[in-house]
Amino acid sequence: MGDDEFVLVRAVAAGDVDAFEELYRRHARSLFGYIFARLGDRQLAEEALQDVALALWQGAGRFRGECSVRTWLFAVARRRSLTLRRRLPRERSMLDEELLPPSDAPGPLESTLTSVSRTAVRQALEQLPILQRETVELVYLHGMSGPEAAIVMNVPLGTVKSRLHRALKALAPLLEEVAS
Repeated sequence: MGDDEFVLVRAVAAGDVDAFEELYRRHARSLFGYIFARLGDRQLAEEALQDVALALWQGAGRFRGECSVRTWLFAVARRRSLTLRRRLPRERSMLDEELLPPSDAPGPLESTLTSVSRTAVRQALEQLPILQRETVELVYLHGMSGPEAAIVMNVPLGTVKSRLHRALKALAPLLEEVAS
């Protein structure tokens, strides 16, 4: 975890609104994208992001620094998304990029897309089981390490590795089909 973010969290715990706004500015875009991919509903995603911001404000004093601030916030976002997903009437397309907020810079996954279109990758990802898809998104779209993804998903590192392995194995033939 960056020392500056730890300092900001401590400042938030002491009631510093500017520190809170700085942390929110740093993480809101990627958190919203992650939450929206889980829910597929903009209004619920905005509600969940507000809940994550509230958790930051109220929970900053309890943050022990055992993981990065980003990882902590993603874990809160995941838990809130799982709760809110129960409100949804049916499974939605979770990677509708037209509805995601614009990004200033491409993420790790977007940077590696050369010969295969984003649409094809999105369609292939949607064919994966939800937990495998989420693991791929955390690692490749949000650039998390395996241990960070394990914290967010509240599973052992070995589970993240096996989900990622199975997901990539399943994606290979799907993407080869499209690339041909």
